[in-house]
Amino acid sequence: MLHIGQYNTLRVQLLTDEGAQLGTRDPDDRVVLPTAEVPAGTAVGDQLEVFLYTNSSDELTATTKRPHAVLGDFAPLKVVDLSRHGAFVDWGLGKDLLIPFREQMHELEVGDVVVVKVCLGLFGRVIGATKLSDHFDRDVSGIKEGQEVSLLVYDFAKAGIRVVVDNKYAGMLYRDDTFKALRMGDRVTGWVKATYPAGRLDVSTRRGQRSNADEATRAILKALDEGDGFLALHDKSDPKLIARRLQISKKAFKRAAGALYRERVVMVEPTGLRLIKKPE
Repeated sequence: MLHIGQYNTLRVQLLTDEGAQLGTRDPDDRVVLPTAEVPAGTAVGDQLEVFLYTNSSDELTATTKRPHAVLGDFAPLKVVDLSRHGAFVDWGLGKDLLIPFREQMHELEVGDVVVVKVCLGLFGRVIGATKLSDHFDRDVSGIKEGQEVSLLVYDFAKAGIRVVVDNKYAGMLYRDDTFKALRMGDRVTGWVKATYPAGRLDVSTRRGQRSNADEATRAILKALDEGDGFLALHDKSDPKLIARRLQISKKAFKRAAGALYRERVVMVEPTGLRLIKKPE
């Protein structure tokens, strides 16, 4: 059986001027790999791994090129063209991927970078969708709090940042749970904070309060060591400056700096922190 939108390992059945005819044991499973993409030295009987999709003539075709995403994937892709049928995004193949209007969360423009779910549309064609709510797995029963997950940013809300979790689930990353300035399509590591019966996850880019405090302390001490015992950051410093310099939030910085001050490891000066003794 041929699997459109996915990689298939197929046997070379015949070589012609048009290319290599590939297939399975089923005589109805046949597809052509164009001559320009047939590897040198290919012979009848060889097996080739190819990706299957429909070309501009809506014919099933094979390619040895590797798209940016396959069927079932969520991926950030760039809008390269518009038509009366929808928007086209570059997914790494000769034919761009169509996002029909009915599958768009909002109107798209050329140059936009959007997170796209690669799925099957009408008549078995591979299409894209940016209206993602219908494409998430709502069964989060196997997800545990504290579990490490991968996050893909796909939308921004007042409450926080909407993310795709592990290429499968819907997640919310509240702004207090990340110190990084994230953009559409960014991929980061996160941890699950909470699960909900409706199938949504709350996530964080921080492993936990204690480990976050340890991370902040290590960042401050490392910066002090590199600065010959002085760090030009304090409680009035710009949060963006702290995040850029130490990769921690201002809240975490103040908490860790306060703890180091109480332990008499640092002295707080008007322009920053000064190391007065090595921590035990």
